[in-house]
Amino acid sequence: VEHLAPEEARPDARLDELVARAVRRLHREGVAGDVLVFLPGAAEIRRAREALEAWAEGAGVELLPLHGDPPPEGQDRGGASRLVSAGCAVIGSDGKGRDALRRALGEPALAFYGTEFPLRRVWLPAYYIGRHEVTMAQFAAYQAECERERDGACPPWRPRHVDVVRSPDRPAVFVSWAQAEAYCRWAGGRLPSELEWEKAARGVDGRFWPWGEQPEAKRFQGKSQPLRQPVAVGSMPDGHSPYGVADLAGNVWEFTADWWQGEGSGHTIRGGSYLNTLMESRASVRWATGTESTGAEYLGWRCVAEARRAR
Repeated sequence: VEHLAPEEARPDARLDELVARAVRRLHREGVAGDVLVFLPGAAEIRRAREALEAWAEGAGVELLPLHGDPPPEGQDRGGASRLVSAGCAVIGSDGKGRDALRRALGEPALAFYGTEFPLRRVWLPAYYIGRHEVTMAQFAAYQAECERERDGACPPWRPRHVDVVRSPDRPAVFVSWAQAEAYCRWAGGRLPSELEWEKAARGVDGRFWPWGEQPEAKRFQGKSQPLRQPVAVGSMPDGHSPYGVADLAGNVWEFTADWWQGEGSGHTIRGGSYLNTLMESRASVRWATGTESTGAEYLGWRCVAEARRAR
């Protein structure tokens, strides 16, 4: 689907020129098949958009924002969020490609790489995901309200090595999975599934890292950075995902809603942390930790919410 922004669909533009340009752009990107060109007019944009969404959902096609527009952004008391459009995504990895990349990076083979999902395409409905990991300040606001309303029955929060006054924008850490899930409900959402998390990190092209295929450690807060601790969310803008989501590689591992199926127990975590390398922080990597009941300095999370279509 090739969208043309309103200024590109001006009345004096020749339709054949617009179509030819759209087709050339799609062919350069390796897209084959039929081409649908969307020429929005002021009175028809809303109805046309609804029709396109219905068609894309049935066809399993990713429907992207208008050319030139930033991804839509939502806002609630859980912080800024970004829309991940309904459509297909490439999930998982294959063993040969994974091993080739590992050798190119000069990194050792680790057993948990074998738990990555097999490489495949999946279709997901639209949803919003937190633009940043939940911060110290955000969780402190939830904790204060929880303690007031539950009269001492709220689980305690005792972060170490960091405090909310000095570092309000660092990821909230030393928070259990249950506390993280409760925070997301309070904020109007929930923890993401593994598939939702991975699509938000990779977009629709199956890239290794949120920023693409380039093995550039400077793009994320990982093991090669001089500061060996979590940093303020959004500090590495060159590492944002295609949806404008920050820190989906490195900084802190992130809780998901899904149970871990390998050795041990607990819920799957994603994304790597300040302790991890490029290979260990790929978007397809899955892991679990024995500290989800207490949290850790390398563990954080973000929330998702359903994208409900306006009526």
